[in-house]
Amino acid sequence: MPNPFEEPIPDDIREQDIYEDESETWGSSGINPDPDPDPDPDPDPDPDPDPDPDPDPDPDPDPDPDPDPDPDPDPPVPPQTTPDFTLAGYPTSKQHIDQLTSVQNAVPSVLSQNPDDITWVTESIWDASTWNGIPFDTTNKTKEELCAFIRPSNPYVIRGIREKYYEVNPFADPVNPTAQEIDNWNIEVINHIRDLFGVTTRIVPDARLYLEARWAEERKWTQFWDAKYPDSFSCGGGSISCIGKSPGPCWSGGTRVDTAGGHCGDGFFPTDVADRMQYINAPPYNGDFVKYPELENYNFRVSQSVAGGSLGNVDHDLPWTIRLSVQIAGYICGEGVTGHAGSFLGLDPDKPLRTRYGSSLYVSGNRSGWRHKFA
Repeated sequence: MPNPFEEPIPDDIREQDIYEDESETWGSSGINPDPDPDPDPDPDPDPDPDPDPDPDPDPDPDPDPDPDPDPDPDPPVPPQTTPDFTLAGYPTSKQHIDQLTSVQNAVPSVLSQNPDDITWVTESIWDASTWNGIPFDTTNKTKEELCAFIRPSNPYVIRGIREKYYEVNPFADPVNPTAQEIDNWNIEVINHIRDLFGVTTRIVPDARLYLEARWAEERKWTQFWDAKYPDSFSCGGGSISCIGKSPGPCWSGGTRVDTAGGHCGDGFFPTDVADRMQYINAPPYNGDFVKYPELENYNFRVSQSVAGGSLGNVDHDLPWTIRLSVQIAGYICGEGVTGHAGSFLGLDPDKPLRTRYGSSLYVSGNRSGWRHKFA
C-alpha cells in the first residue's frame, strides 16, 4: 500500500380521402339503363346532411412544438481548466497529470481508476467508509473526532467517496482519464467533502485561478520570470526583499529559496497583459471567451487564499480517484476545519466562504502535489 503522506498533516387532411362520389351516366343515348329508375331523383343527393370535411383535423389541439424527452438533462460538463502551455520550460500541469497517470497504470494492484479496481483497498475498508447522507456537526469537535469521521477505517479512503465516484462516473476511460475529467472530478471531490460537513455552497472551477496557480509554480521552480519581474523589495511594509517570499523571486544565486513555508511564488502575477495573453490564447483556452468568460478582461490577480503543498511525500502512484481526497483529509486531520482545510470546507470563521477554485499539479522528485487557489 502506498504511503500518501509522511505526516497526516450534465394532416394531412386526408382530403377526406377526397373521393368525390361523381354519379356516372351510362350509355350514349341518354337513356338510363336502370330498370327501376327513381321517379323523383334527388338532383343533388346529400347522403350526409352535415358532412365533416375533416373528421380529425388536429387530434392534438395544442401539441408541444418542441418536446423535451429529458425534462431534467444533465448540466454541461465544464471544459478543461488545467493549462497545457508554458513559457518557462517547466513541464505543464497537463504533462504532469499525464506523467502521473502513466505511473499509476504501472501499479499491478491498480487495474483502473474505478474504486473496485484499486485492489489494495479491501472490500471491508470500502464498506466501513460509506456515508448515510447525514452531515457531521463540527461544533466543538476535536481534530481527532473530525478525522475519525472523514476517514473512519483507513487513511486512503474518505467517507462516501466510492459511492460518489460511481454516482458521477467521472472517467469515460477509467484506465486513462483525461486532464479535463480529472479537473472535474476534483471539483466533485471538494463539493462531496463539503456535503459531509453540511456546507451546501458549491465550489466551481475558475480558469484564472488555474493560471495563477500555474504561474506560482513557474515562479517557484524556475528562474524564467525573474529577469522581467525581479525583486520588487515590496515585502515587509515596502522595503524588504521579496526573495523567497510570496511574490518571489524564489531563486538567489542559482539556488532555490523559500522562506514562506513552501508558498514562495504564491503571490506572483505577470502584470504585462502580453505575458498573460500568451497563456490565454494557448490550449486549452485558445482565447475562447464564450467557453471561458472569466478570462475576458482578466487584468488583476483574483486569488484570495492559497492552500499549497503536498502533505509530505504523496506517492505518484496514488490513484486520481482518491488522490485529492487523501490530501484534504490530511489537512483536516492535522489542522481541523481551519488552516489549509479552511478554504476547502468553508467552515473557518475567520475566512469568507470560497466559491471558486483552481490548482496546479507539480512533480518534484518523489514528491507531487497541488498548489490550490480559491476566490
